[in-house]
Amino acid sequence: MKLAAIVPLNSRAQVKTRLSSVLDAVGRANLSRWLAWRVISALHQAEIAHIGIVSPDDDILRWAWQSGAQPVHQIGSGLNDALELGRQWALRQHAEALLVVLGDLPLLTRDDVLAMEAYRKRADDRPALPSVTIASDRAGKGTNMLLLHPPTAISFAFGEASLVQHSALARAAGIEPRIVSLPGAAFDVDTPDDLRELFERGLWRPSATYPHPRAGEAS
Repeated sequence: MKLAAIVPLNSRAQVKTRLSSVLDAVGRANLSRWLAWRVISALHQAEIAHIGIVSPDDDILRWAWQSGAQPVHQIGSGLNDALELGRQWALRQHAEALLVVLGDLPLLTRDDVLAMEAYRKRADDRPALPSVTIASDRAGKGTNMLLLHPPTAISFAFGEASLVQHSALARAAGIEPRIVSLPGAAFDVDTPDDLRELFERGLWRPSATYPHPRAGEAS
């Protein structure tokens, strides 16, 4: 099955504003790019052939292209609107399934990405039937990864209580969603406490750099 992945990335001026009390604008931009590098690396390692980066920021899109991903220019704002642009890009690639991955998952690994597809296969022994697989955040309220087969299976409802929203959309479409917990997909970085945990794990420091994913692998 031909699978495409999309990763939404905000503009440098708007990234991680909830961390403004502990990081200045440059620090937040560097952190966001480093997190995105970790995510794109995991997708490359899982051998996802089509990786699209959706962003309104031309500098981020150039970096995405240099990183082996395909840039998708976002017009306007809003996460769900950005993902809809990504969906249309995936359909132009003739994707049969679409994997949405948020761009701030520092623990994401190749195995987590492959597990999403494995869960989809377990959820549906007949590949022709639609399926929705959701990897939740640690609180069990948000959606950090979403796998849709076909790419148009449901609308996007990222935001507050998105896991409930996506589950309801799936059931309304006659699809019983499969909700999974994956170690690398559960931890996202939104708050100063999340950043402190990342630092204490020894994964990130304020001077962290972000080589292109094809130049190295996420540890």
